Amino acid sequence: MPDFSFLDHSGSEPIAIDTNAATKKVRGNRRRTKASGAKQSETLASVGAVLVVFVFSAIAVLRYGGAPYVEKSVSRAAMGDRWPLTVPSGEVRAYRHDMRITFVHGGQEYGLNGIARGGAWGYPKIEAITAPGRSAADLLPIGLALQQSISGNR
Repeated sequence: MPDFSFLDHSGSEPIAIDTNAATKKVRGNRRRTKASGAKQSETLASVGAVLVVFVFSAIAVLRYGGAPYVEKSVSRAAMGDRWPLTVPSGEVRAYRHDMRITFVHGGQEYGLNGIARGGAWGYPKIEAITAPGRSAADLLPIGLALQQSISGNR
């Protein structure tokens, strides 16, 4: 039974309003609002979890290998008679994404393997600092070991 009634503006029929039904509808909307609040909390928690994973991943990359290459210092003192170059020391670099292996001395980078010696990179020829009768290829095993450490194939 309606709680009260009134006439509409046309004056033709009374309109009955059941306030109990209206109250139930409002309470139902509150439940939906609480449910959507729970969904928002779940969404926020998911976003937070993704953010935490991203931050820890970024820290891991920066700490354990964010550089585009790995390098190892090499020298005549360490290699002795096997040292193939005229310069006393440098670094062998192995690049992560394109398999280049290079030698760096005094800010100049030289290609060691076929990929790095290809014309696209524009490195100067390693022969310019290779000792007579020697081959810079003697440094390649160091570069290959670095490449394996990058890819995890030990």
